[in-house]
Amino acid sequence: MGCSIITPSRGSASCPPGEAPHGEARYRAALILRSARRFMTLRELSEVLGLPLSAVSRYSNLRLLPSVESALRIIEGVLSKQVLSSILMKRITASRAGREATVYDITSAAGDPDVLHLVGEYVCMRSRGLFDAIVAPEVGGVTFATAVAMVSRKPLAIARRIRMGWERFAEIPVYRDPATVDYYYLNLDYLEGVSTAIIVDDFGVKGATISGFVEALESHGIEVKGVYLMVGVGGDWRRAHPRAEAILEIGL
Repeated sequence: MGCSIITPSRGSASCPPGEAPHGEARYRAALILRSARRFMTLRELSEVLGLPLSAVSRYSNLRLLPSVESALRIIEGVLSKQVLSSILMKRITASRAGREATVYDITSAAGDPDVLHLVGEYVCMRSRGLFDAIVAPEVGGVTFATAVAMVSRKPLAIARRIRMGWERFAEIPVYRDPATVDYYYLNLDYLEGVSTAIIVDDFGVKGATISGFVEALESHGIEVKGVYLMVGVGGDWRRAHPRAEAILEIGL
């Protein structure tokens, strides 16, 4: 399967980093390392990757491309949940809203180009690119989903809170509690010819949004191949789909 990370044509498929042609894997690894360098010291990266500090410096500055072996080590090491979780923690703030409530602000992470680059590569690697489209809810999940779309070179469909006058659309109810329901609207023309999709969102707690989206997509004949959250709080969100995962997991 061919990759086209530098000058892709519209709709072309991108391989998981570890399966890309050698030249592309080496270049992608260097870019991944450059993004990680913003949040980690050269010494920290050297210890995580088992590479000489001088080599990490040259690779991260794009002065030299790593060998294929080193490239795979960089991809697997930097895109591990342990490393990405630590990076996300540096861009998330937590504050106490009351005696029992904690509010997590992930705005900084969701707007940071290097964080988005890394999490986009992570989803592409984890999913192996085995999906036709990406679906995400409006507002919170847009930047994360856009990053995944740019890395995977797959189309992105955003579900809106207001129906935009589309002729063919799916209404997606999201039940927050027995007395509260929100609605999203998804233009089905965006998913023409799509048989498989992944759902991407920035934040998950109860999993209500995920469940609503999974049910809506499957009712229209689209298989959900996975659900990816930037941050998952607690464990309720896991029940929304068998292949739901969060890069950063925070316990209640």
